[in-house]
Amino acid sequence: MRELKAQIVVVGGGIAGLWTHALLRKRGFDAVLVEKTALGSDQTLASQGMIHGGQRYNLEGRKTRHAELIAPMPRVWGDCLAGTGEIDLSGTRVLEARQFMWSPGGLLSNVSAFVGSRILNTQTENPPREEWPEVFRMTKDFRGRLYRMNEVVLDAKSLVRNIAEPGHNHIYRVEIEDIVHEGDRVRYLAGRTGENDQITLHADTYIFAAGTFNEVAADALGIGKSATQRRPLRQVMVGPLPYRLYAHCITTDPRPRVTVTAHPLPGGDYVWYLGGLVAVRGADTSDDEAIDFARKEMAALFPAIDWDRLTWDTWYGDRAEPAANDGFLPDGPEIKTTANAALVWPTKLTFAPAVGTLVANWIDGLDVAPRTADPLDLPACPVGQYPWEGREWR
Repeated sequence: MRELKAQIVVVGGGIAGLWTHALLRKRGFDAVLVEKTALGSDQTLASQGMIHGGQRYNLEGRKTRHAELIAPMPRVWGDCLAGTGEIDLSGTRVLEARQFMWSPGGLLSNVSAFVGSRILNTQTENPPREEWPEVFRMTKDFRGRLYRMNEVVLDAKSLVRNIAEPGHNHIYRVEIEDIVHEGDRVRYLAGRTGENDQITLHADTYIFAAGTFNEVAADALGIGKSATQRRPLRQVMVGPLPYRLYAHCITTDPRPRVTVTAHPLPGGDYVWYLGGLVAVRGADTSDDEAIDFARKEMAALFPAIDWDRLTWDTWYGDRAEPAANDGFLPDGPEIKTTANAALVWPTKLTFAPAVGTLVANWIDGLDVAPRTADPLDLPACPVGQYPWEGREWR
């Protein structure tokens, strides 16, 4: 059993852990990050990469707490992408600088009018037809409404690589198996890097940003599993398609009928990654049932495309989040703290900078002085894969 030490240990290599780790190292702390499989695995690389500003939440006709909290995030991300924010993300690939929202029209023309009355503001615009995405321009009888938002879509793998790079020598592949504690104070973490390499990891401060593993930490430290929730979904993938689209199909429901993002495939085509209510509905069905429902939805929305000639697949995941009173979308990011440990949840990719701020403020309150240290003798952690990688898209 090897014994290793650091000042701060961050558990979890998703966007919340990576952002927190990068911010702490920038502030001079000896922070290490441990991840059991690969950076971005599970939720981050399975996200659609959209940085939201809350425009689509205006459909509820009232200003929700979630919309209020998320509204400043595009500006924060914009500064970072420009290299002027707290984290330099200037090398991150942007898939699209602006997202779209559309209402289907046709028999739902009354919905189109309802939607339009609620979302038109300084952050949205009605683009001329020549600036519509091609899939809408090729549908001559499209009678819906289309809106454009200044909200970017990021290549999530590029984001993970860029945010990890400055501190990559302090990011390791370690599976944490036990949280050894006395009451609400963590003494050390026990884990392994391989079958024959067990370690103990000692630190002054511990930060858990590990998705479903946060449930284990919450239970161990007396916070209780009731502080967490899971919301499963089954995202649907379809391709190859020659069209780029980053858009939400909107109705009177604040949740999109479908959210589409297009991700490049070798050879120049795209795989469309489908979220929104398509993914929510598919959570409680089989893969075949989820695909069948998604195919019917896409055929209704884009009848000019032959959806039966394409390849379909799904990705199932559990969104691990702070508990919400109604069991639905939490208002925003959250931090829960004990004597020397913090548990954090971003709720959405967009809220990663807010998680970093919550942790930094908590660390400031502990009056911990920054210090540096050499890298630990632990294996490096690779970057994970997208859900659509490793599949045949014919």
